Amino acid sequence: MKWWTGLWLNEGFAEYAGLRGVDFLFPDSKFFQVKNVENFLLVLDFDSDQAADPLSVAIEKPDDIAPISADPITFAKGPILLHMMNTLLGENTFKQGIRNYIHKYKFSNAEQDDLWCLLTEEAHRQGTLDKNLTVKQIMDPWIFQPGYPVLNVVRDYSAGTVTLTQERYLSIKSNVLFRVSYDTRNWMGIICTLNDPTKYETIPTLNRVQLILDSLGFSKAGDMDYEITFQLLKYLRNEKEYSPWFAALTEWRKIDYLLMRTPKHAVFQVSLKGISYFIINYKRLGFLTMSYSFVHE
Repeated sequence: MKWWTGLWLNEGFAEYAGLRGVDFLFPDSKFFQVKNVENFLLVLDFDSDQAADPLSVAIEKPDDIAPISADPITFAKGPILLHMMNTLLGENTFKQGIRNYIHKYKFSNAEQDDLWCLLTEEAHRQGTLDKNLTVKQIMDPWIFQPGYPVLNVVRDYSAGTVTLTQERYLSIKSNVLFRVSYDTRNWMGIICTLNDPTKYETIPTLNRVQLILDSLGFSKAGDMDYEITFQLLKYLRNEKEYSPWFAALTEWRKIDYLLMRTPKHAVFQVSLKGISYFIINYKRLGFLTMSYSFVHE
């Protein structure tokens, strides 16, 4: 790290490497998946504010250091972006690029552009990135611009086409790193799959988490009817993974607080009881028993 503007990479990579290390040693723990969801929730919340700062900000005087050192975004958004880059380039390319970076700068300081340069070289060598693209071109908007995008997906069912548009997500009250908004018919198709106990697992766990967060986020922002969201959440009656429940319960607490002194609060609680009853049915879920030794043999 040459200067404090690169603090996010220093802290973000430490977090990411630690999570991947635990996941490698104890894959059954799903520790990376759980922590990734926790970081995702935090970033979606903080970065939706209109006053959100970019991940990398100019440091011109000592007093500028303390705010970024205590900013949760510094520690949570970095691992998400690094994992996004890992996914984009592929595991082998990403790992080799990191090895090249560590080897080249093992006795000196470096900055994010140095890492992007070596990742680009390795990706071009392995053919996992278009020769006309660089990692810097991809990553700079995520680092130097605040917030995150909304990807709007609108299908023309008669023509069999899809139109994609992008804009920044903003929520005045609260609440890959982006949200995806579908047209109503598309949402209903997703809901149909999720509520089928024989099919919902065809949607990967982290994608189910994203669908929960996106639907609740859009409803809180007034961009989606809560009726659609609660139809989606009914699928949780069959959900056996921790991460989707963690995401849903975290967001429910926020909504519960907002409705606490309104006539809708009782209706909201009844709706939740109808969904969450199944998570406490221990005979159906059973107990998870695992024993780990932190001495790697």
